[in-house]
Amino acid sequence: MLRFAHVSDLHVGHLSANLIRLGRLVLPRSRGEGAWDIATRLLASSWFERRSLFEPLLRSTHLAHDYQTKNLVAVVQSAREHGCQHVILTGDIANLGAASEMREARLVLSAFGYEGDSLTVVPGNHDVINFQGVAEFRSVMAQPPWPHLRWLAPDVVALALDSTVHRPDLDWRDAIGMNARGTFSDDMVAKADELLSTVPKDAFKILCCHHHLVDLPPDGYVDDWSGKLDPRLAGPAEHASDILDLAEKYAVGLILFGHRHRATHHLFTIRGIPAACSGSVTEVQRQGNLRYRVFDLEGGRIRRRYWVDTYPENASREVVEKALRGISSVETDDSLKLTIPLREGQARYDMARLQEKRRALDEKVLEKVRKRLLSEQKR
Repeated sequence: MLRFAHVSDLHVGHLSANLIRLGRLVLPRSRGEGAWDIATRLLASSWFERRSLFEPLLRSTHLAHDYQTKNLVAVVQSAREHGCQHVILTGDIANLGAASEMREARLVLSAFGYEGDSLTVVPGNHDVINFQGVAEFRSVMAQPPWPHLRWLAPDVVALALDSTVHRPDLDWRDAIGMNARGTFSDDMVAKADELLSTVPKDAFKILCCHHHLVDLPPDGYVDDWSGKLDPRLAGPAEHASDILDLAEKYAVGLILFGHRHRATHHLFTIRGIPAACSGSVTEVQRQGNLRYRVFDLEGGRIRRRYWVDTYPENASREVVEKALRGISSVETDDSLKLTIPLREGQARYDMARLQEKRRALDEKVLEKVRKRLLSEQKR
């Protein structure tokens, strides 16, 4: 028997250096500095600096999602304790596509042995919205190009698909909707067809992607207004019917997806194929619990699928501390990687830490300038 966990929409959130950059632009730097001085500084700043203004707006779309490292640790730890041999993660690992957010997720997963062949991952829209427009997701999460096959057992295989939108297909509506819409390119569909054709007919096939493949009810106010702006932003992924045609053609036994934070019913099907969205597994439920879905496969069929509950307080303190220590990245202030984890009740403390790091980086830059001036004077 094979037992695996389906988790999705972790939204690991870190406080980015962009907020420090925003403070530099719009806060007075000295006594007597007024609105005119700030406006002048904004006009004189580079686009690289001004784009920091967008982060608070983008982050506000997920303010209701209060990510805590202990929530992720509790879920992954519970999966291991319940004997899950594999984890399928259907996107939105990061909240703003920061490499440090992805590294925290990978660190927690690997702490409980979920890496390499025991982990299947597909990207979500939040994983590819970093400000430089280049997704670091695949390299950080150590994943091969999509689509690809991942064998969970000798007779069970997962087809991992990328349903996110990439250049040159991005437009202004994607920026407004957090690049929320999904699509399957012609190349993705063709390669998926080719891969599935190589799988033995008697193997149990699982199709994994981030975006939903059929219409679902709005998932909150963001989906509601974005859907009115452009139906593509809240609707199913474009060309989803082509993927579903393949699912029928090759007798796929299970479809797993994320994107929506409202979980589907345990008997939910798409074109008669069992399907599941497990919601956001790091989001605390009304009863204070966290939950994720587990599947037991045996004899080429789903023997059982059920919810497992756990609680944030069950999280290993050792792993939580390891994650919080291990993800900080201090490179250059302009790298957008100067990040620290958002922790409950410690926003002021976290901001102070960022300011200290910023001052240290500024001092290094000043020291380099001073040394260069001295060397020029000696000449």
